[in-house]
Amino acid sequence: MLDTFVEILRNLLHSSNIEVSYFAAGIVAHLTSNAVHRWDWGLSAKTITKKSLAHELWTVVNGWMEPEDDLFAYRSFKPFFSLLDEAQEEGVQLWAVWAIHHVCSKNSERYCSMLLGEGGHKVLLDLVRTPTTHHVVANIAEQVLQTMVQKGLLSQQETIGQREVFVSF
Repeated sequence: MLDTFVEILRNLLHSSNIEVSYFAAGIVAHLTSNAVHRWDWGLSAKTITKKSLAHELWTVVNGWMEPEDDLFAYRSFKPFFSLLDEAQEEGVQLWAVWAIHHVCSKNSERYCSMLLGEGGHKVLLDLVRTPTTHHVVANIAEQVLQTMVQKGLLSQQETIGQREVFVSF
């Protein structure tokens, strides 16, 4: 039964309907997060690995085009914060930061204030300050932080402080 669930979830993840794909991706993000310790419980050997599914999540989310409409609403960002931990798979981080960016770019008055009030700006700052964060994830987090600066919720100095700059030649 779990094998069937994972296969259905993977099909939904690849839906052409962004809302369906988004919600399936949220389930995948939580299932492949570090909070799930027993991924293989009840799954047959032929079922996809946790790491492979997280990579599939990355590929799907990275391919999404930003929808024009606000697709969903949130009462809190707190469930996203553990998904943005530096130890999480990149696909898990990408889904979480994409979702935060989406609502903050569509309704910045409501969501940027909520993000600040819940301390989410600190989570995003930690993400962009961590050298191992994938550049795509860091860039999306940076866009959210810059929206917060534009709204007067953060200063530019707060967003650039304590960052290490890495230059390659």
